[in-house]
Amino acid sequence: MRSSGKTKKRGFSLLEALIVGSLMSVLGIVILQSSLMSRKSLYISQNHVAASNMINQQVETIRGMDYENIGIRNSDNAVYINSYVVSNDTYKASEDYLMSGQVVLGDGGSTRRDDDIVGKMVVTGVAIDDPFDGIGANDADAVTNDYYQVQVLLTWDFMGKSITRNAETFVYGLMQEGGELDLEGDRAGDDTPVGEEPTHGDVGVLEITKAEYQHKKKAKDNKLKVEARYTRAGSHTLTLKHYGQMKYKGKDDKYKYDKKEPSDPGNSVTVTAEDGATATRSIKHKYK
Repeated sequence: MRSSGKTKKRGFSLLEALIVGSLMSVLGIVILQSSLMSRKSLYISQNHVAASNMINQQVETIRGMDYENIGIRNSDNAVYINSYVVSNDTYKASEDYLMSGQVVLGDGGSTRRDDDIVGKMVVTGVAIDDPFDGIGANDADAVTNDYYQVQVLLTWDFMGKSITRNAETFVYGLMQEGGELDLEGDRAGDDTPVGEEPTHGDVGVLEITKAEYQHKKKAKDNKLKVEARYTRAGSHTLTLKHYGQMKYKGKDDKYKYDKKEPSDPGNSVTVTAEDGATATRSIKHKYK
């Protein structure tokens, strides 16, 4: 009887040891998974902070540049820095500097590490003809590139997922409407009441207020959204170049285009009116 009791006790102790060992293994796995998830979350956060800092730095660099020192390459709207400013300037790889390129996120030093995340920064821009001094042939100073609308886009891959951050800024040139400025900053002889739009011959004032392309999981669900305002709203037709006529919404006093477009529209869109007015705006790409 005593021998039997001892055997029972030893068997129960072994069972306890197995249960405790199993629980410790499960607990260890949970702690490891939690640690990995925490590390992943921290790494993602660090990448986002690094990306935001790089984009902000690039935007501040662009804002601090002279208008004449910024160029836009015709082939892909890539923004570059002019080394030599000349009339009718075009991009020269041997002289000019492209602002697009690869960047390293979260780089702690000058030495590149194997685990660094490499992103791609793309800086594009479009030249805008501001209606302030006239549009096209009616431009008072004959300069139709009044300012640049620049977009900074940074994309990187992390654990099989593409992540994107972007920002926009503007760089203005010197615009003149004809005549000297008076002491209050108004144009001499300009009696246009405050709040009214100036007219420019037979052309109305056209402005694109929104240009957005939404990237969905399936390309067939991608959507292009464009909105525009026009001083001759309702009485004239607006056309989104390459896509067709826009619909006028009287309630919002806006022209809108909102359709599924599987093909990427690129960096900018152009809207034209029946009377010849035109406007161009860079596209904001959104990824879902």
